[in-house]
Amino acid sequence: MTDFLTSLTELAERVIGKGFEGRTPYTSDEFAAVWQKSGDRARLPQEIEKFNGQHPIGGSSLDEFQHSRKSLQPRSQYVEASTFDCLNVEQQKRLTIGVELAAKTALLLFLDEPPSA
Repeated sequence: MTDFLTSLTELAERVIGKGFEGRTPYTSDEFAAVWQKSGDRARLPQEIEKFNGQHPIGGSSLDEFQHSRKSLQPRSQYVEASTFDCLNVEQQKRLTIGVELAAKTALLLFLDEPPSA
């Protein structure tokens, strides 16, 4: 699929494989027409409906995902929202960088003048 999509914008990559001559769309309109008639397109609404039924927006799947992401985050990176909200963008950047550096001290680089010999 990606090769086809690339070939729509890059003529040098528009190489049709043997046996597919006359069956390959050449333009985005032709591709859209083939897609609309395809079995994959016909199944897509049912697949989306099934997925949405299993994972409703705002449902337990979202809570589970957010919890799993939060549990992966080191405790040292938690910042109270009320603290963060009162900072301007530059202060938020500095705070975020400071928290990262404090949590990962192995990354600290001391950029200072070399000691005199």
